Amino acid sequence: MLDKDLERWLCDRKQLLGQAGRSKVAVRVKFYVRRNFRQKGLATYIVGREENLFRRWGAKEIHVFAMDLGRWIWTREKFRYSIPPFDFGLMQQRYREWQRAMGVSNIRVATCLSDFPKEFLLSSAVGTLPLFKSL
Repeated sequence: MLDKDLERWLCDRKQLLGQAGRSKVAVRVKFYVRRNFRQKGLATYIVGREENLFRRWGAKEIHVFAMDLGRWIWTREKFRYSIPPFDFGLMQQRYREWQRAMGVSNIRVATCLSDFPKEFLLSSAVGTLPLFKSL
């Protein structure tokens, strides 16, 4: 069902992205679901179980460096991830530039992470997204 083995790290004193300070942070490194198993709730099931495990480990946040399809998936509201304010500002700028390059005359502004369209997030205008969720 998974393209690669799940890989998770627990960092003892990693910089928190949602608040000041350092603490235990769980980092999702790899999470690739095979194409024929997507859209079947597998990821949602695993994510929920992992979050309980991360809490038992004492993690204060979960960090995800969203790549590939994850740039779209992890930014959906149901996963409740956030992006640090500085990175959100960079995304806003890239989104404006992307819209201009696409010939959009009425430039839109995203007010939250889930407002960015799939076409933009999966384009070459977006690299890895540093996302976090407070536990």
